[in-house]
Amino acid sequence: MSKNQKTRPLLAAIFLAVVVALLLYGVQGGGFLTAQIFDGDGLVDGLDKAKTELGTKSGIRDDTDLVDAIVAVINFILLFAGIFAFVAFVVAGFMFILGFGSDQANQRARKIMIWAAVGLLVIIFAYVIVDFIVDFATAT
Repeated sequence: MSKNQKTRPLLAAIFLAVVVALLLYGVQGGGFLTAQIFDGDGLVDGLDKAKTELGTKSGIRDDTDLVDAIVAVINFILLFAGIFAFVAFVVAGFMFILGFGSDQANQRARKIMIWAAVGLLVIIFAYVIVDFIVDFATAT
């Protein structure tokens, strides 16, 4: 098996992760896939125009707290990291199955599975720590 054939599953997983990340970024406010609604310059401007046309009872909020924004960014990053670790675990499973008993392929797949599981644990602990810090900092 050549070196190029060994790196193909890893490169495919990285490519898939980059495509998913770009799509997720693109649909977020300020991304490159902004919607044109209510003759605005994008989703945010369109919602601002809709708020002014509908009045104060529109239900559209514009009072974003800085802590909420930071937590949303951290949670988004943790979600993306969790998806990446899960994809790595699945790719390692395929490598384990398609290795057909090869010791080298099985060892490589085991290492990837172990590190993906460790990564998932770190991500879960990071989420718990962020949640604890936010609860502690915002407690009155």
